[in-house]
Amino acid sequence: MNKVQINDCQNKPLKDKSSSECLKTAIGALKRECDENSLNIIRLWGTSSGREVECPISLNFDYDGDPVLCASHYIGEYTYDGVDIEIKPRFGNRIVNYLFQYALEIFMPNAEASMGPETNLQTLLLPILWVALLKKSITYGRITKNYIKVSVNQKNFRGRLNVKKQIKYNIVDQSKFYCTYNKLTPDTTINRTIRACYNILSKDGKFSRYLLSQTDIRMFDEFLESHNVRNTVTLKEIEEIRYTKMNFVYHPLMELSKFIIKRHSREIQKEDKVKGQSFFVDMAELWEMYLLKLLQSGLPEYNVYSPNLTGNIELLGNGRQIRPDIIIEKDGKVVMIIDAKWKSYSELGRMETPNGVSREDLYQMVTYIHHYSKDNENIVGIFVSPGDRPDDIYSFKTWPEQRIGLINMPLDDSIEQISEKEEAFISVIKKSLKEGERLSERLYERLNYPN
Repeated sequence: MNKVQINDCQNKPLKDKSSSECLKTAIGALKRECDENSLNIIRLWGTSSGREVECPISLNFDYDGDPVLCASHYIGEYTYDGVDIEIKPRFGNRIVNYLFQYALEIFMPNAEASMGPETNLQTLLLPILWVALLKKSITYGRITKNYIKVSVNQKNFRGRLNVKKQIKYNIVDQSKFYCTYNKLTPDTTINRTIRACYNILSKDGKFSRYLLSQTDIRMFDEFLESHNVRNTVTLKEIEEIRYTKMNFVYHPLMELSKFIIKRHSREIQKEDKVKGQSFFVDMAELWEMYLLKLLQSGLPEYNVYSPNLTGNIELLGNGRQIRPDIIIEKDGKVVMIIDAKWKSYSELGRMETPNGVSREDLYQMVTYIHHYSKDNENIVGIFVSPGDRPDDIYSFKTWPEQRIGLINMPLDDSIEQISEKEEAFISVIKKSLKEGERLSERLYERLNYPN
């Protein structure tokens, strides 16, 4: 087995050039899965609609023609035909544990060592993420129910009479009615998928102790069972689930459940597990969720929300989506737009600046500002990446009340200082918001008292 390790968002020269051909084949297979939308990416948001899936890893060449392995913003594992690729978190396991705990409001057991070298990503995250996503789905959504058509021979008339069966079964005993009607039942694909995954994980020795300790999850499974919800489901049924505003919050849970069921069925059937096995977590999504929770906690006087979580997505006339990561409102007005970037941005910069905001991201933010600013009122668009520079904000020359810039939230291995860094980050955000209020006052005076 040819094993390759790399950190996310890292470019790593390959010392062993002989392995580049094997890697090229494996990465090609990974890219095909990505293009076919069959890559096992664990979604954390309420919906993945409109999100472009970037291939987690690629093989490029430098100016000298030497191979360079380039990882994007995912962490995870991929195995294909003798090649084992592992993408690790660039800020270390302790930081990732903290982000998961803060963003998903879950407890990561044995946080100091849980993502150590002896524990792979699947073993740690599968049950914990599944429980977290299930709890979030139950909290923000409703227990799904569907209408099914049933035909029963009963004493009370309901729905419409099935004439043929009424004559066949009740020609003598006319005290009964053979009726056909629609019955509301919780025996839906979503609920059956939940029961099927609970059944799989609770019997797995690696997961059972953790899962059985979740009393509320066990009681939820018992509740579904008491309402005659089956614990069997097929992958095709999961893929055919139609998501609406009522059940879209279950989408990430169903994607993870589908991966668990697929993985389990392969183990039972003893299929070849060497080819095409993947498991990835999008660190960009995790970063967005962490920042959302942090801002909601630090800015109680503002309305802080994300279209990714609420499902409220603005659309252009041609169907293209306008969807910022985080929106901050006050008194019903958008005052700040946050674009969370899991990149190494250190300044707003010019186009040629190595660690400056890319032109594509800059233009995207300008579009957000134009879309959400009404009557040219004050608004600021902020990029937030896990960098060291605290703030780098500029006003537009044509309308100085509108601003754009960078305010970073630093991350590193020193988890002990994370609370202090969070407080400093919130302070800079508040400072920028207060500056926006002063600019709004100046704008009001200029428009109402021009002389």
